[in-house]
Formats: sequence, structure tokens, C-alpha cells
Amino acid sequence: MTNQNIESILVVLSLLQISTLILVLLLFKPSTGSKKSKKKQIVLDTSAVIDGRVLSLAEAGFLSDTELISTNIILDELQYMADEGDSFKRSKARYGLEVLNKLSTLKNISLITINLSKSEHQVDQQLLNLSKKLGAQLFTADFNLAQRAKVEGVEILSPNNLAEALKPQILPGEIFRIKLIQKGDDRGQAVGYLQDGTMVVAENCQNKIGQTIELKSSKIIQTAGGRIIFAQPVSPVRSQRQAPPKPPQPKPSNPRPPKKLTKEDSLINAINSSK
Repeated sequence: MTNQNIESILVVLSLLQISTLILVLLLFKPSTGSKKSKKKQIVLDTSAVIDGRVLSLAEAGFLSDTELISTNIILDELQYMADEGDSFKRSKARYGLEVLNKLSTLKNISLITINLSKSEHQVDQQLLNLSKKLGAQLFTADFNLAQRAKVEGVEILSPNNLAEALKPQILPGEIFRIKLIQKGDDRGQAVGYLQDGTMVVAENCQNKIGQTIELKSSKIIQTAGGRIIFAQPVSPVRSQRQAPPKPPQPKPSNPRPPKKLTKEDSLINAINSSK
């Protein structure tokens, strides 16, 4: 057998091996339809649980197919507040525990509890570390924790930001009614609040405190605490029919004042009247 024949046989065998390997991969390739997609993970902190709006979002379907993550340190903190805090903190902590219990019964989400080992870090830092480790978002109503999370590159879900985004928008130049309840910081200003809590500063309306008046928005500014609307009072527009012009009236002639009689004239008149 020549060398050329041997090389041809080796080439054919190599092609057969490659074809067999491709066939095996096609036959045993896992079905992509049966592969479960990874759920979105959200870590809860104490403020989010006590706030309770996460339960409303979950019940409304905004957190469907989401894995909410609680931790043993959150449960310990809630239990401590429920046992040792004042009456206000006890009621808030008990409400937070109730929120977690209700979240665990919802079918469209899953709630799991991760046991974190004891650490020298504070609770907030442990939650940030857990969020970074899982690649999860952190659900918090704590403004300072949210600012720190941004610095450390952790994505935040804040019910306060959501509520701010869902407020009805009042545009510059729009007219609305509001009740003024207190003085403003500057002279002549009065302050009122919309139903969503937005502060309205009315210029030159300090004498209208306690009244519900019409205002026209002039400027809207966004602050860290929310929006502030500056507005001016709307002057009432009265529809009046124009009265027809009155015809010109002649000026009354001024009679000459009677001539003052002298003594001689009076004597002459008395003589004439006696004839």
C-alpha cells in the first residue's frame, strides 16, 4: 500500500470522527426551552420592610418572577425592635414582620432568607456586600444608605423615588387650586401642599392663608427632598357687559346772581309798590 493511499484513509477516518462528534452534540444538546431563566434578585433592608410599600408593589404584580432576599440580620433587628423598642418602634417592627409573612404567601414571587455569618461590619455594609456578591438590587427607603450604595456601585430600588416619579406633573403656566396653610420663608409667601405631598409656594398670598385659591405655576424646581412648585395668584376674570354710552347732556346755563340792591333802589321799589 502506497503512502498516498494511507493518507487518503487517514483523511476519511478523521472526517468520520468529526461527523460522529457533531451528531452526538446535536442529539444530546439540552433544550433551550426547558432551561429556566435566572430570576431577578432584590435584597431587602430593614427600612424597606418597615415601609411596607414593597408588599403593595408585589401584590400589584410589579415584582412578578422576582426573588426577594431577606437575611437573618434583618429578622434579628426587627425582633429586637419589637421586643425592646418604644411603642412606636414596636408597632413598626411588628408591621415589618407581618409584611415578610405576607410576602412569603404570594405566588408570583419567592421570598428566601439568607443566613449571614457574624461580621465586624455594620448591617448596612453587610447588605451592600451581599448585593454586590449576588449582583442583586437593594430595596431601601433609607436615603443615606441609597447614597452610599451609589458610591459603591450597587443599584438601588427606592419606594420614595418611585412615588416621586408617579406624582402627577404640573407644568409651568398650569392653573390649579390649593389651600394655603402657613407662611413661607420670604415676605408675602404662603405655603400649601398638593394631595401627593408636593410643596407649593405662593407668592404675594400671605393674606390668603386658610383659603383655597387658584394659582398659576411659574417655576418648578427639583430638590433632594422632592419637587417645589412656585406659583402666582390668578386674578378672577369677570365678564361684564359694556354699558351703552350715555348721550351728552346740555350743560345747565348758570343764571346770573341777582343784583344786590342798594338803599336807593329799595326806597324806589317801595314807593312804586305803594302807588
